[in-house]
Amino acid sequence: MPRKSDGIPFILSPRPTKSADGKQQFYARLDPGRKLDIEFVDNECARISSLHNGDFRRTCEIFMDAVAHLIANGYRIETPIGSFAPKLRTLGEHTDADNFSNGSVMYAGIDFKPSKQLKNRVLSHQKGCYKINAHAGNMQMHDTKLMYKALSESMTDGIITVRSFCLNSKLKYASARQYLDHLCHGDFPLLKCSKIGRSLIYMPTERYAEIINR
Repeated sequence: MPRKSDGIPFILSPRPTKSADGKQQFYARLDPGRKLDIEFVDNECARISSLHNGDFRRTCEIFMDAVAHLIANGYRIETPIGSFAPKLRTLGEHTDADNFSNGSVMYAGIDFKPSKQLKNRVLSHQKGCYKINAHAGNMQMHDTKLMYKALSESMTDGIITVRSFCLNSKLKYASARQYLDHLCHGDFPLLKCSKIGRSLIYMPTERYAEIINR
């Protein structure tokens, strides 16, 4: 069966909680690298219409100039793609409406509600979803085989550094150090940590080869 390649690609991220039997749970989220800029959309508008390149970009600039002060003054702007309105945030808790002051409310951004027309047009193009093999956040930390492989690839002359482990595990520095430190603790640690100058180095214990090469 051919692999699905149309629709909305998604990646998996770990939830902060685990299932009742202690297993890691995951949720689907959009691929964070799937982005298009205004230039791409501008060119697409020119391709499917009588607009020229740059027309859509200029229209967006004019639209922002035209409605910014209206939104800032409390208006909801209705457009074919949806409506734009200011968000409000109430500061503190209040039970007395008569003593509710102007300073108790602040502007908190812009609320966008897509129109039914836009929703229907997106639905007319929708072809489902499909999973792609990519790591989001620190999801790879939950794949023991992948982490052990990264440890082996990070070992140089019997030493693992946080930087080298970052490179091979695709973890950010803080998460990589946290994982390495975790392997230095417990009844049967796999690594032992030493500090040389300002750098941390991790060396294998006797148990390391037994576990990693299993």
